[in-house]
Amino acid sequence: MSDLFKSAFDYFSGPANVQSENSFVGQLIEISNVKLKIKKVIAEGGFAVVFVAQDISTGKDYALKRLLAADEESKRNIIQEINILKKLAGHPNIIQYLSASVIDKAQTQHGQTEFLLVTELCTGGSLVNLLQARTSAFDLETITKIFYQTCLAVSYMHSQQPKIIHRDLKIDNLLISSENIIKLCDFGSATCELFNPDISWSANQHSSLEENLARFTTPMYRAPEMVDTWNNYSIGPPVDIWALGCILYTMCFMKHPFEDAAKLRILNASYSIPPDPKFFCFHEIIRGCFQANPHDRFTISDVLERVAAIAESNGFNPKTAIGLFSSIKGGAGSFFKNLKDTSSKVMATVQQSIARTDLDISYITSRIVVMPFPSDGIESAYRVNYVEDVKVFLDTRHPNNKYSIYNLSGRAYHSKFGTIRVINCKFGYPDHFKAPLLNSLYQLSEDIYEYLVGDSRNVVVIHCMDGKATSATLVCGLLIYSGVCEVPEDALQMFAVKRMPPNLRASELRYLYYLAEIVKNPPNYPHYKPVTLVSLQMFPIPAFTKVRDGCRPYLEVYSENRCILSTLQDYEQMKLYNITEGKCLLTINATVCGDVCVVLYHARNILGGVMTQGKATGIKICQLQLHTGFIPEEETTITFTKSDLDEITESPDHFQESFRIVLSVFVSDTERKPSQPAPWLTDKTNRIPDTLFSTQLEKDEAVDNFVSK
Repeated sequence: MSDLFKSAFDYFSGPANVQSENSFVGQLIEISNVKLKIKKVIAEGGFAVVFVAQDISTGKDYALKRLLAADEESKRNIIQEINILKKLAGHPNIIQYLSASVIDKAQTQHGQTEFLLVTELCTGGSLVNLLQARTSAFDLETITKIFYQTCLAVSYMHSQQPKIIHRDLKIDNLLISSENIIKLCDFGSATCELFNPDISWSANQHSSLEENLARFTTPMYRAPEMVDTWNNYSIGPPVDIWALGCILYTMCFMKHPFEDAAKLRILNASYSIPPDPKFFCFHEIIRGCFQANPHDRFTISDVLERVAAIAESNGFNPKTAIGLFSSIKGGAGSFFKNLKDTSSKVMATVQQSIARTDLDISYITSRIVVMPFPSDGIESAYRVNYVEDVKVFLDTRHPNNKYSIYNLSGRAYHSKFGTIRVINCKFGYPDHFKAPLLNSLYQLSEDIYEYLVGDSRNVVVIHCMDGKATSATLVCGLLIYSGVCEVPEDALQMFAVKRMPPNLRASELRYLYYLAEIVKNPPNYPHYKPVTLVSLQMFPIPAFTKVRDGCRPYLEVYSENRCILSTLQDYEQMKLYNITEGKCLLTINATVCGDVCVVLYHARNILGGVMTQGKATGIKICQLQLHTGFIPEEETTITFTKSDLDEITESPDHFQESFRIVLSVFVSDTERKPSQPAPWLTDKTNRIPDTLFSTQLEKDEAVDNFVSK
C-alpha cells in the first residue's frame, strides 16, 4: 500500500530538500495589488511547483502554483488550464480559483514564460495523505461522501458546453478543504477536445494520439480507449468514468485495480473484486465504470444516481463535511476584498464578493466588468449571480453609484439597482440578427467611452444572458473603438484570458472587423449604395429530409429588423432538391442597404407542424449577416464557407465539409442618403486607449500582453 501512494505523497508534501533549496521561498511578490510572501513548497512536478503564499496584510494563506512555459505549446496548455479552472470557479467541490498572472520570458532570468496561479489553500491536506497513513479502508459513510463529492465535480465539468474532460482523475488530485469538503484540483490535463479515431486513420495518427494521451494522463488510470487507440473508440467524457472506478476501487480495497498499468488487463477490463461484503453496495458502480467499451460505460449521471441511492438508504447526507479530519479554519478567505485589477502582471482575475465567493464576475480591465444576467426568484436556485449579491459586490467595490450597467440580454431589468444608470439594449435579441447592427455597435461603444471619460472612478458592467459571446462582442468593440486594439484577434485574446473563450459567431467577428475599418487611421467608412441580392446558391446540397437525401429550402431576408422577403410557399409547391443534384439556386432579387440577414430553412410537413394555409414549419439550415456598405462596387459574388455562417450545425449528417453558399449581388452606382447620418460621421470624440484603464501601468501591461507588435 505504501508504494502505491509514495509518489503522490511526495508530490503533495514535497521532498525534504526541496523546501529548503527552492530559491522562490521567502520572496515577496505582488499579484492583483496584493503582496504575498512565499512561505514553503508543498508540491513539485516537472514544470510546476506549488507553494504556500501568505497575504502579508491579512495573514491569510493561499496556494500559489508557479508554472514555467519553455515554448508556445506549453504556454497554450497553461492558459487553457487557467481558463478551464476559471470557467469552473464557484463549484463547491472544485478548487477555488482566485487570480493568475503572467511574466513574459523576456522579463525572467530563466528565459521561460512564467505563470503564477493563486487558489484557495486546502488546509485539510490531500486524500492521498490520509490513505497513505491508514492500514484499513474508510467506513462506508466516508467513502460515500468522498466519492459523491468527487462525482459532483465531474458532473459539473461534463455539463459544460462544450463538455470539459479532466483526463487525469486520481486520488492524488482530491484535496480536503478547511471545511472538510472534497476539492478536485489540477486541470493541467483537462480539455474540451474529443478524439474519434476510425479505420481511415494512419499508423502515424494513432501513434501521435497515443503519445499525446501519454503526456497528459497517468498510466494506471487510463481507460482502454486511451491505452490502445486502434480499437477506434471515441475518446471523451467516458475516460473520466473509468478513472472514477479506479478511485472508488482504491478507497474500498486499499489497492489499485490496475496498479501495474498492464495494457492487456486494462484493455480487457480484467480485475477482481475482493470477497469482502463490506462494500458490496459499490460493486455495481465499479462494474459500470469498468466497461472496456466506453459506449457501455456508466455516464456520470448513472454514477451519481447510484451513489445518492446508497447514501439515502443508509441515512447519509453525501454533500456534508467528511468525518475523521480536524477542522482547520482558513481557506480562500476574501482575497479580493478592496482589490483593484491593476497588477503589472495580471493575466486573468475573478473578483470575489464579500457577500459570496461564487459570483461569476470578471474584470477585463479595472474599468470594464463582465458578468451573466443576475438571477432572482426561482432562477437563483440554479443560476449564479443572485441579484442581491451582485448589488452588494458592486456597491462595495464601486461606491457612490460609480458604475453603469449595460444590459444586452433583451430581458426586463431588475429594479433592485435603484438609481444606478442601466442601459437596456436589445443587441440582436430576440430577432434574427445575431451580431449587433453596425450603428448600434458603434453608438454603444461611443456611449460607454463617454461615460468612462466623465469620471475616472466610473466603471461599466456589461452583460448578456451568459456573459459570453454577446458581451464579448461589445467589450471587443469598445477595445477597438478606444484604440487599445487595432484588430479583433487581440481584443478577443484579451477577453478570453481575462474571462473565458467567447466563442463568437461568424457575424459577430465580421462586425468587429467592420468597426476596426471605421476607426482606423485613415478610416474606411461603409458606402450607402443599394445592393441587390440577386440569388443564393448552396452546394453541396445539405441533407435535412428524414432519409437524409436532400432538402426543401426557402429563405427569409431581413433588412435592419424588418423581414422584406420570404420564399415560403405551400409545402407541395416548394421544390425538393436531392443531394445528387449537387447544388440548388434560390432567386432573391431584393434590394437592401445597410445591415442585412439572410436565413435559410428546410421546409417540413410533419404531423402537428403544418401551419395555416398549408404552409410548412421550417428547420433552420443556417444564416448569414453582413453590412452592404463593405461590399466593393465591383463585387458580383460573395462566398461563405461553413465557418463564415451562423447557426450552422457541425453534424456530418446534414453537411459535407465542403458546404458553402455563394451570394450573387449587384452594387448600385449611386449612394442612398440615410435618414440619419452615420454615428461615425458625427462622432467628435478624441479617443485615447488610457481611458479604459485606471493607471498607465495597467494600460502598458495590457498592451504588452495582448496587442500584436
